[in-house]
Amino acid sequence: NGIAALIRPAILFLPISFFLYPIVFRRNLRQVTIIFLLMVFGIGMTLSPWVARNYSKYNKIILVSNASTFINVFMGNNLQATGLYYDSTSEHPLPKDDHQALLMTIKFIEEYPFQFAKLTLKKAALFWSFYPDGNGIKKGYLGKQTIIFSNLGKYIWAVLLDLQWVLLIFLCIVALVRMKPEQIRKEYFVPLSFMVYIFAITVFSHFSTRFRFPLLPSAILLASFGLIKTKELIQELAFHRKKAINQAIIILAVFMVFIFDGIWAALYIMRYWQ
Repeated sequence: NGIAALIRPAILFLPISFFLYPIVFRRNLRQVTIIFLLMVFGIGMTLSPWVARNYSKYNKIILVSNASTFINVFMGNNLQATGLYYDSTSEHPLPKDDHQALLMTIKFIEEYPFQFAKLTLKKAALFWSFYPDGNGIKKGYLGKQTIIFSNLGKYIWAVLLDLQWVLLIFLCIVALVRMKPEQIRKEYFVPLSFMVYIFAITVFSHFSTRFRFPLLPSAILLASFGLIKTKELIQELAFHRKKAINQAIIILAVFMVFIFDGIWAALYIMRYWQ
């Protein structure tokens, strides 16, 4: 985790998510706390040379970098925010540094709690939607203007990415519905907690498709289990087993919510393409 934090500072707080374990499964909090402290110690040992280097150069303690962590948070939490990438203007410039961004974000949350809650729900819906990041396509993040990546090529590529995301989410839904609690606790708690963590920090910031990339390894691991369970579910449905039918109904219901979420995201994002 310490090495990963050197690449992307947001990963630094990942161990906090492991406290979901005793809450969800009613397990020994003392044991989880010991593991958490050991992880913090390991992170501290990994980051200590970098912290010492930063202190000698900047004369202040900087854990990882002086990157714009809280500026990204501010971009998703202000009166002009839409949940997507925030285009600053001369009338609404970005904060000068992280400290100012943090203070401005706290002020916004205190003064406009309902607006903050509304933006949070929008970003949560955008995060799971299959529709591509409109701002990313508009600015050409999906490829350069070449023969291969023409405007039409970029949209085709975006659709292919969407289909992959739809399939991935469907298999993850199957896995979660078919999975036994004991399997979650023993085999899939770490990847699931990582997925929850990535989701949480993205929702608190602003949405961009690239923010979902760290989630993909865990999602692919879960989807591979879902692929096996899909085959088993089809076989059980052939024998009209009641439990399998109930699970299939739940899977389809959740998947339809995901589809409607994508339709809403399409309509929402297209408003900001102009």
